[in-house]
Amino acid sequence: MPEAHVIQQEFPASDAVVALRDIVGEGHVVIGEAAAREAGTLIPEGQVPLAYVRPADVEEVRRIVALANREGFALWPCSRGRNWGYGSATPARGDTVVMVLDRLDRIHHVDPDLACAVIEPGVTYRQLNDHLKAHGIPLWCDTTDSTPDGSVIGNAMEKGVGETPYGDHFANLCGLDVVLPDGRFLRTGGAPENAPAWNTYKWGTGPYLEGLFAQSNFGVVVRAGLWLMPEPEHFRSLSFQLYCEEDLPDLVDALRRLALRGTLHTKLHLINDVVMLSLIGPYPAELLDGATHLGDDARDLLRRRHGIAPWSFIAGLYGSRAEVRAQQAIIRRELGHLGRIRCVSDRTVASLRRIEAVLERRPGLRGAWRFVTRRLLGTTPEVVAGLPDAHGLLKGVPTERFVRHAYFKSPRDADRPDTDVDPVRDGCGLTWFAPLVPMSSEHVGAMIDMSRSRFDEFGFDHYIAGLMVNPRSIVLLMSIFYRKDDPDETDRARSLYDALRADATEAGYQQYRTTVSHESILDCAPEMKETANRIRAALDPQGIMAPGRYGLG
Repeated sequence: MPEAHVIQQEFPASDAVVALRDIVGEGHVVIGEAAAREAGTLIPEGQVPLAYVRPADVEEVRRIVALANREGFALWPCSRGRNWGYGSATPARGDTVVMVLDRLDRIHHVDPDLACAVIEPGVTYRQLNDHLKAHGIPLWCDTTDSTPDGSVIGNAMEKGVGETPYGDHFANLCGLDVVLPDGRFLRTGGAPENAPAWNTYKWGTGPYLEGLFAQSNFGVVVRAGLWLMPEPEHFRSLSFQLYCEEDLPDLVDALRRLALRGTLHTKLHLINDVVMLSLIGPYPAELLDGATHLGDDARDLLRRRHGIAPWSFIAGLYGSRAEVRAQQAIIRRELGHLGRIRCVSDRTVASLRRIEAVLERRPGLRGAWRFVTRRLLGTTPEVVAGLPDAHGLLKGVPTERFVRHAYFKSPRDADRPDTDVDPVRDGCGLTWFAPLVPMSSEHVGAMIDMSRSRFDEFGFDHYIAGLMVNPRSIVLLMSIFYRKDDPDETDRARSLYDALRADATEAGYQQYRTTVSHESILDCAPEMKETANRIRAALDPQGIMAPGRYGLG
């Protein structure tokens, strides 16, 4: 793991360390050099906290918060620390104790009739999916295309985006239990403690408070209700490849119309060729020809070599058989002239998995399989290998395949792990910039053009994945890959991020999320920031909860 960027601070009071260990047990408090080793991150800036502490239940969380108020140290709550491209389990400021909630991992209840669950912040996508499958519950939990070991609640509180119609993760939380910064306990919803509708009616009675705890430092969410997606009668995935990059504006506007009409329900991910290249193999450094990023000719060569498009997406079709057929027909009618459309069924995916199993046993057949994929599908086995996992994501099945893109350009790029994927442990360098723009060709095109020139200026590959969070808005997620062992490239990555942020703000485009190190994200909205800080001061008079998070405190 690379060395942290900030020197470990002294814990302000040894009595506090003893008290923390009394609360959670000696093995669940990490300080000193051990904390520095745990404070890895993908982003260029990384703070080393005073300590890491891992409570086991709500009562221990409350006791830690009370101790922080009494002893005067700051707390930085995180669910599991897998928020990789935005800062992992590191705080905005070094003089902080990180409280990791991975031991709060209970699935309290799943209601198969009302399609909801009550879980704790340590519950992962993998764990919840396995629970539903093991108990034969015909419900799906939407997942991200990042690690299966990420926190369901943690991603939702960051307003994360998944794949299915339930892909707006915060929108599908219903009912929160929160430990406030002064140690008090809050249950949202304005209902009696035994209210049966706590996890079924999102807005509750009286002021709606749940939004206060998303992307903020107003409390620690220790339990939440979660809506789950009923398994549809029929499902197919649909892939699309754009023929000509010049037609991207027409594609963006057509996708908006399809979503507004209700034909497209999925949180569609529209990706460019650099995204696809990062998924199918190591960085093609042999094509750099002295440059620090791939030029247009090199990208065109790689597209032809692998049979990939300048832009593509995969979407889920859900409903009865008749509804899925109708969706498929409408999409073909609206998009067929712009690119290639393929539909994939569960049966097709099962066949692909059987072929892969045969190839594992008989590697001598891989040459023949490459010939078949090129002749029949116009692509390569590396591209085809991702289809089953992409199909599964659209059914809420988590996978480690796609988070491996973080290894692009890293020291382990040519030796990416298939399982136990951990880009922080393996020294990868990656930071995400995520502006939010209206879902129109005008705005999408403006942000793409603006960012392309900046990526070229600073010598990085222009990676964009458009996450359509709703029919009217899209997040243009940009990954900045850099070598952490290269000081010049690290500095350029930091400068590129700053330039992108300045350009987007000047054009009026806000960020959907930000890294822990950028505390100025709300400076463009001073009235909102002031109001949020006044709320924080009322809830957290001693300022102990996550100072600097989203620039608050």
